[in-house]
Amino acid sequence: MEPIKTFYIFNRVVFRHGDGISELTSVTKESWVDNIVTPEVLCSSLNETPFNKASKELKSSIGVVYKEHITEEQAYALVVRFEKEGKYSY
Repeated sequence: MEPIKTFYIFNRVVFRHGDGISELTSVTKESWVDNIVTPEVLCSSLNETPFNKASKELKSSIGVVYKEHITEEQAYALVVRFEKEGKYSY
């Protein structure tokens, strides 16, 4: 059996719904043993913005899925930040 490999991932997806734009941000922890992955969502945040109040940057990111590997320290710093901002959910 191979040792456990752990990865932390920052995820962001922006999508349009009705008359608004939603931005789903999450931090996940993936534990890999051999070819089996066990994902765990550490935190997530859903922000909704009316389309007519959205920035050009937000509008241009509709449909874009962003995924980046981050360090363990960065992952848990984001968990703390989400808690402080009141945007934290499990």
